[in-house]
Amino acid sequence: MQRKVALALINSQSFRKFLVKISYDMVDNVLIPIIDYASKQGIILDFLDLFQRFTFDSTCKIVNRWLGFGIELKMKKAQVTADNELFECIRRKKEESTEGIMMKESEGRDTISSALTWLFLLLSRNPQEVSKIREKLESIIPAESVRKSCLFDIHDLNKLVYFHGALCEALRLYPSVAFQHKSSVVADVLPSGRHVSLTTKILFFMYAMGRMKSIWGEDCLEFKPVRWISENGRIKHEPSYKFLPFNAGPRTCLGKEVFVQTNEICGC
Repeated sequence: MQRKVALALINSQSFRKFLVKISYDMVDNVLIPIIDYASKQGIILDFLDLFQRFTFDSTCKIVNRWLGFGIELKMKKAQVTADNELFECIRRKKEESTEGIMMKESEGRDTISSALTWLFLLLSRNPQEVSKIREKLESIIPAESVRKSCLFDIHDLNKLVYFHGALCEALRLYPSVAFQHKSSVVADVLPSGRHVSLTTKILFFMYAMGRMKSIWGEDCLEFKPVRWISENGRIKHEPSYKFLPFNAGPRTCLGKEVFVQTNEICGC
């Protein structure tokens, strides 16, 4: 039931437009000024921390504004309760840190900030791909907007094919969730013929799958956005069970399209 409610919200056109506006405002007024200042001052930035703050602040703006009207005004009281609980969790974590107890690496990981961090790292190591992305951008935006901040309509994001390919490559090589596991609820037989007993736990590693020659070819370790471009210049479809960063089947990530669009906005 919760999944259906969330899906209805995410698929709402008004929500998508609102998401684009908030993401663009955060990029244009917060993210870019910070990176620009750090660049001019020669300051080293922790991109993972920066992108985590970016996605957290963006999410808070989206949720608070989206739910801040009509009957949802009741959420203000719930927000106070949630804030108090979060502050208490933060306080406990700070105490644990001072006592030398480290948080597990997997705790609190944000998929968007992780993907952005790896994407920027890969682009910094492949400047020729940055040039290609800029070239493609300049071919679809008005001449007077070149080298300036430009807001794409949500439908125009489909034109950012090469950047989309770069994002997919980053997720292939460095998936935000490196592995997953499933447990069988009944005995079954896999397509390979292997029998699976009740409660058997199956682990599959997206990190390893993205680097297998048998799946992605001899150049599987290379960062090649063009891998995702079809002959007609569109983004190439790959089966979800081959490209698993967003999971597959009934448990496919509800925010898959939102995730891609948000990252494309950040890439502008």
